[in-house]
This record gives sequence, structure tokens and C-alpha cells, in this order.
Amino acid sequence: MTGGPGSLVSAEPVSGFVGRGWRVLYGSTSLAGEPIEVSGLVMVPSGDPPPGGWPVVSWAHGTTGLADECAPSRDPGSTLAVAEVVLAQGYMVVATDYEGLGTPGPHPYLVGESEGRGVLDIARLARDPMFGGSDRVLIWGASQGGQAALFAGQIAGRYAPDLDVVGVVASAPASGMAGAGRLAGTPLQGFLAMGLAGIAAARPELDLTPYVTEEALSRFDALEQGCTAEVFAAFADLDADSMIHREAWSFPMTPDDGPLGLALWENDPGREPVAAPVLIVQGDADLIVRPDSTAVVRDRLCSLGTQVDYRLYEGAGHVDVNTVSVLEVLDWITARFEGVAPPAELSCAGL
Repeated sequence: MTGGPGSLVSAEPVSGFVGRGWRVLYGSTSLAGEPIEVSGLVMVPSGDPPPGGWPVVSWAHGTTGLADECAPSRDPGSTLAVAEVVLAQGYMVVATDYEGLGTPGPHPYLVGESEGRGVLDIARLARDPMFGGSDRVLIWGASQGGQAALFAGQIAGRYAPDLDVVGVVASAPASGMAGAGRLAGTPLQGFLAMGLAGIAAARPELDLTPYVTEEALSRFDALEQGCTAEVFAAFADLDADSMIHREAWSFPMTPDDGPLGLALWENDPGREPVAAPVLIVQGDADLIVRPDSTAVVRDRLCSLGTQVDYRLYEGAGHVDVNTVSVLEVLDWITARFEGVAPPAELSCAGL
């Protein structure tokens, strides 16, 4: 039993970067409203915290898989690479593994509410005296984590009103869920399998048999036996008709298409406004999260009154957009922590 959302359950030191760090277990809340433990990392710059505590960057990671062994805190190399850049700016970094990834229970992959709670509760954990974080939080994520970051921004006011979320950065955020059926038979259908398993984890009553073939369902065990590469390999030889029952799908799905259609629709980011300013970065050569899909998220958020700075990087793909955008992202983060309002001419520009 935890002490509530954001409470410290355990911490063990980790190294490999400049500063101090811990692999942690902390309290959160499941989608069913039950107290759970979630794992993650906390990393603090060298030296003493400034008055009021360290400004906190809550990092949301991209897809690693659904098996517990895929939790980034168990092999924190990629997270440490992000942390080094942020720590050098004088900010604290916290990085959730998300619900069920590295801890008991299934991981509700691409279920935004679940991801968002994990992102916000580890930001609450940052305030523990052991770590010295402040209430001021900037949320930053990429791919799956971009979706998680946007959902954290969407739910922050009702789920974690005690946090001062100063901004949200989403790099190539996972989106276009309603069109997920189009991935069947493509080299990306491993994402479809993981996404369906994630929704089923969040909605145990959802029967996937009308939507997914018996052959494909027989391979879902691979989701708990390996990480992303192994999952992709397990489904690589299936064509579309071997993967899904086409007649059960719309392209895209809508809430009128039953419980799966509703679940896919609900987990597309941008259905609710984000009170804090948002920066979305996207590569125009991204073949995993398409620029047109991200533009739809931008347009939805803008229509709801969210301040969105959308930046498209020519020639950048799904992964390298993070590298080419990092200096601009860091400048944007610094401005938010300094209380500088985003330039009005960049908010929802051209819409």
C-alpha cells in the first residue's frame, strides 16, 4: 500500500551521469482508482537546490515495449542521455516508467490517462525532501511520451492541481489512434498489436476477437516476452488479412464503432485543452508519426484555446527530430521557467 499519489515507496542510488540519481518506486493511481506503485528515475543536479527547490522536468519516454524488462529505469542509458542535457541547465529530471511497466500488472500502452498520471505523480514525488524539487514542473516527452506529455497537460488541472505546470513539450506525439487499423499488414503493425493490448489492459471487458484474427491473438504472448524489436519480429510475417478482421474496422474508427472505436478515439491527444503553453516539434520526414496526424492534434488544441507553438523540421525523421530540435526546446523550456510568455505570433500560427 502506498502513501498516496506522489509518495516515496523506495529509492536506490543510480550513477552514470553528473549529479545524483535514484531508481524509485512511488505511489500513483490506477485507471480503476486503486492505489498502485510505479517505477521510475529521479535525477538531481550537483550542489544545493535553489530557493523554493529545483525546477522539475518530468520526462515521458517513447515506446520500449510492454514487458517489465522494457522499463527504462532498468536500463536507463537513453533516459540518462536526456537527463544530462537537462541537468546541465540546472533542472531536476524525473522519468516515469508508466503504470505496469516494471511493476505488477499490465502496461496500458498508449492509454493517455494512465500515462499522464504516472508523469504527474513522479513530478509530485520530486518534492520529497530527499530530492528537493519544487512545485514548478515542465513536462517533456517524445513519441509515446509525447502523447503522455499532452495527456498529462490535459488532466493536470483535475488530477494534480497542486503542481504548477509551466509548459508541455511534445515531440512527434503518438496520435491518429482512430486510424490504427491502417497499420495492419505494414512493417509498423507491431505498434497496432501493442496498442490493442494496451487498450485491453485498460478495459479488461473489451473482447478483441471480433477485431483481431486468432492467428494474431495467438502471438500476443510475445508482448510480455520481449521489447519492441521482439514484438515487431513476432508479427512481421502477417499480412493485413492475417492480422485483423477488416469488416470490423472503420478507417478511421469512431465512437460509433463500439467500445474499441471509442477507446481509440478517446486516447488521441487534443480532446481536452491544456492550460499551460504547449510546444510541439515534428519532423516532416517522420514515417511513424505522420506530420498530418500531428497537425490535427495541433488544430484540435488550438480550437480549444490552448497556446500551441508548432515547429516542423525539414528532413527530420521520428527519432532525429529530437536531436535537431533540442537547442530550441531547451530555450523554450528556460523561457517557461523564467515566466516569459510565449510570443503571441507563434501561438497557433497560420490557423
